[in-house]
Amino acid sequence: MYGLAEHIERFRKSAEEALLALPSDAEIRAGIREVLRRCRGRTFVRVRMLAYGTGEDIGSRRASLSVFALPVAGYASAAPRLMTAKTVRRAEGELPRALKSPSTYLRVRRDVVAAREAGYDDLVVLNEHQRVSEATRSNIVMVKDGSLCTPPLNEGALPGITKRILRRLAAEDGIPWEERPIHREELEHAEALLLTSSSLGVVVADSLDGRRFAPSPLAERMQRRYTRLPGEHPDHECLTSLHGESASSLEGAL
Repeated sequence: MYGLAEHIERFRKSAEEALLALPSDAEIRAGIREVLRRCRGRTFVRVRMLAYGTGEDIGSRRASLSVFALPVAGYASAAPRLMTAKTVRRAEGELPRALKSPSTYLRVRRDVVAAREAGYDDLVVLNEHQRVSEATRSNIVMVKDGSLCTPPLNEGALPGITKRILRRLAAEDGIPWEERPIHREELEHAEALLLTSSSLGVVVADSLDGRRFAPSPLAERMQRRYTRLPGEHPDHECLTSLHGESASSLEGAL
């Protein structure tokens, strides 16, 4: 699995923001292990965790945890056609960005439907400063002048684990990485755009607002680097095997 410890840590922080008490990390890992055991025969699945309050009183912190898996196939386009969102999303909303809540997913669903009705696959979301925040379900990494650039968290981006892993891989390969604000006009001069999330992995965008990107060796290299990691470097620090098997035999994304 990619970034298991980091995903559990982020999930726990999200639950703390929601005032929910989770079981121990060991119990969570055991639940994930059992779900993956039942997924034998599939080469790649999305693992999802859902915490919800079970106390009778609204102020109770007692919670239950559900762990389940979904297929990756059909989740999203492998080469998404992007459009710039017409509306802005405030960099600092009412809820913490680390909190993944039903209201967050409702907004994502509405944004994705709007993009598809307009003939695209996903949106590039801008904040109130007309700077890039993220896509609807993923972080954005811009390829420009031989380096990788992504918006910082204070621009409204989710603290993505996959993006963090990609940054480690870039550092290992000596590829420059910048974390800074990206104005929407910069996207017009981007060599390529990468979308990163645990469900998508790392994908190279096909186009933005109808402008197709030319093939980018650097973007394609980083996509391959991430995708082939379990097979080529199964003992990499970003991977965790829960079965005592080779990490390449069954992959999971949180």
